[in-house]
Amino acid sequence: MRLIHQYFIFLWIPFGILAGNGDPLEGYDGYPLWYERASMVLTNACRMGPTDYRDKFLGSYDILLPTNYPPVTPVYWNIDLNRAARDHSLDQATNCGMQHSSCDGTSAGDRIRSYYTKGYGWGENIAYFNYRPQSTVEQWLMDADRNGIPAPDNQVPDTRWYSGDGHRSNIMSPDWEEIGVGYAEGTSEGELYPFWTQDFGGGKNEWNDHYIPCGSHVFINSDAGWGTDEIEADSVTFMANFYNTENTAPARAHVYINGNGYDLHLAMGQVGQGTYILALPKQTVCREYYFEFEDDKNVLWRYPEEGFLHTYGEGSCTGDYSTGSNLFVSHQPLYGNKLNLIYDPHTRGIQLSIDAVEMKRLQKISLYTITGNLLHVWASPTEGLDSGKYLLPITSDMERGVYIIRLNLNDGDVWQERVPITR
Repeated sequence: MRLIHQYFIFLWIPFGILAGNGDPLEGYDGYPLWYERASMVLTNACRMGPTDYRDKFLGSYDILLPTNYPPVTPVYWNIDLNRAARDHSLDQATNCGMQHSSCDGTSAGDRIRSYYTKGYGWGENIAYFNYRPQSTVEQWLMDADRNGIPAPDNQVPDTRWYSGDGHRSNIMSPDWEEIGVGYAEGTSEGELYPFWTQDFGGGKNEWNDHYIPCGSHVFINSDAGWGTDEIEADSVTFMANFYNTENTAPARAHVYINGNGYDLHLAMGQVGQGTYILALPKQTVCREYYFEFEDDKNVLWRYPEEGFLHTYGEGSCTGDYSTGSNLFVSHQPLYGNKLNLIYDPHTRGIQLSIDAVEMKRLQKISLYTITGNLLHVWASPTEGLDSGKYLLPITSDMERGVYIIRLNLNDGDVWQERVPITR
């Protein structure tokens, strides 16, 4: 079911203590769940590349046509909409089954506005039955009749398509800038089902200048018929939205899984306004990951900015996010195994290991913030090198985040790598 409403109140209320983009807010651990985050990244993939999304996930239907639903800007996560959607899903799952009004009779509008007090409009999609996020997004986008035939674009509700194409139009509406998704499980007609709520808002988001609106992993199963030559069946697909108003391509797009970097490739949308993916075989263990894009101005964008996502649902993995308990630098071979970076917990520093030949070319090592502010320079690093190793001390007051290590070599070459550090 789908509802949409617009009203004109311009009110700005901060929604708590800000964390990094993609990280839970203080006091709101568990928001969003993996189900909710995955639903958001899929929703944005469709918003920015509707025909590509249709062809990869839905099939060869005459819906999401460019004349009816052109690409629109992505939506960003909002905690108040997440809470409104989660609580409504819990309410439906526990008390009354699927309906837009709260089970106590409160209207959808009054309920959403009791959480979400900014912006000038709201919209809502609800659904139940499907466990997988992509199945529910498909359910909304298809707006199908009892025979599985999708409603035409701009279809008004009638006896065949009870909601018209209202869910589709909610997902593709240019009016929305923010989103919250709610997932909960409950019993309906004697069966255990998941209940989904998608709440949209028109208010300005605190992170809408961040180049990675959302990222997550999703599972593509062969029995769902969704395997394609780009998104393999029975795989874990890592998926990140990338957006900038200039529509410029990233210099690089990576997902770092257990400290190892993998290239992402554009699958839907345009180079600067699209969704990048990587499909890997499923494993039986939990993996941690984050996304990182370098834009055309050599600025690095990380999602989540401070923590790590986990492959919830893979093997025995039941966690979906962690901040990391210690300072951490991902360990990986760089520049053809000539360079390694690893955090040494005993000396509280970044241990840099460099090939003996390259060591002789090294002039200086610099540490920068992610925005390019110089923090420290080790001007004569070779004095501290022991068999190609050098320790870069980290001060105890160093804030968590992503930093840049830059190595200047004597022939003019520059090596530059990101250093994610959390506490």
